[in-house]
Amino acid sequence: MTFHRVQRLDKADAAAELRSVREAVAWKAKLLALGVAVHPGVARARRVNLTRRHLYDYGIEVPSYDIPYEVILAHIPSLGGRAVAARVRYNPDSPLQLVASERDGVVIYDAHDREVRGVEVADLEDFRELEIDGMPLSNVVQRLGCDLLGVVPTNDCIYYRGGNECRFCEIRPTFQVNRPYPRYRKSVDTMIRASVAAAGADPSIECVTYNGGQLAAYDSTVRMYVDLLTRLRDQVETVNLNCTVAVMPPDDLDLLDQLSAARLDQLSLNTEVMRPDLFEQIAPGKAAYGLGRMFRAMQHAVEAFPRGRVYSNLVYGMQSLPPDLCTDSWRAEAENTAGLEAAEMLLERNVVPIYTVYHSAGHSRIGPLSLDHDALLAFTIDYGRLVWNSGLIDRSRGSILFNICSIPNSVYNEGWLLAELEARCAEAVAAPGLP
Repeated sequence: MTFHRVQRLDKADAAAELRSVREAVAWKAKLLALGVAVHPGVARARRVNLTRRHLYDYGIEVPSYDIPYEVILAHIPSLGGRAVAARVRYNPDSPLQLVASERDGVVIYDAHDREVRGVEVADLEDFRELEIDGMPLSNVVQRLGCDLLGVVPTNDCIYYRGGNECRFCEIRPTFQVNRPYPRYRKSVDTMIRASVAAAGADPSIECVTYNGGQLAAYDSTVRMYVDLLTRLRDQVETVNLNCTVAVMPPDDLDLLDQLSAARLDQLSLNTEVMRPDLFEQIAPGKAAYGLGRMFRAMQHAVEAFPRGRVYSNLVYGMQSLPPDLCTDSWRAEAENTAGLEAAEMLLERNVVPIYTVYHSAGHSRIGPLSLDHDALLAFTIDYGRLVWNSGLIDRSRGSILFNICSIPNSVYNEGWLLAELEARCAEAVAAPGLP
């Protein structure tokens, strides 16, 4: 997917846009780190995207009333109005409050800093009125952002059976609490029909990600995705969707070539952390596969896929944890240093680092972790410059993965965007003939 800049800005407008986006990203960091208390009237005031769960329930608590999935904090004029959107993580004890009134519309109020920001609640098709196999379509496919679908192939993982699941993972216990689907695993046929129905219902859908769980055999999981992608490309509604798969590497690395041949756009081989000692504690099942084997698979993948299309996810908040995973001694400065070092290690392998902001709904083995939103913003800016300067992401793509507005629950795209806007400011200053 390529999204070209739609207008060239003079230096004053470029600087103003950079300031505006940076302010929006700062608010997004607050929302992700602190969560937000949501007034019941927000959902009553207008139609909202009610999608609540993908792999996890992102909220600290579950409200007893409907709340929006995300809010839009800003639009980017030079990118045709693309949005900076933030996930609404419900936390009734947060200093941030999302409220609606006839006079002010929908706003976020920061009781700590006494700041107010107007936001938009996107009117998006969340498929609540569509069905598949006698159940809501949203039980199979979720609306994860303005133009992104998410499908969880299985809400189980072989690692749970031996107590070797990733220590931050809540995919199985969250499913057991909510039971949105009759079985843990969805068939390829079901996923295809759900993806086709969702994309056909809303032409603004451009991207889809298949992510979640692990079958008993690594090769079988990858073969499932090859089958899924092959059939997905046979359907008119989904033939041109930008597709991402997150999966453990197969034993037979040639299967990665089959994923590429099946027209997979992006592949994510997620390490979660990069310190070998912490890798064993955070992800014991993956550690049994081996970090060295993960790196060999990444090398094979970067040769099979176009440049900048192989990723690995890191979890912001876990990079500096001690071996006992106790969060009491967590420090933001150490986390930012460790996170940037991990990102550099992946970039050296021509793998694009992305990151999820740590969250827990009370089911993980790590538990609650209080993040510093100012530190998260600082990390986002430094990380964005690091990836932008690597040259792995072509500037015409407009983001690291998907589109800017597609990822409300992390800020890696916004980090890259801020680096891009900084570069535009420098270009505007240097350009002859511009004021």
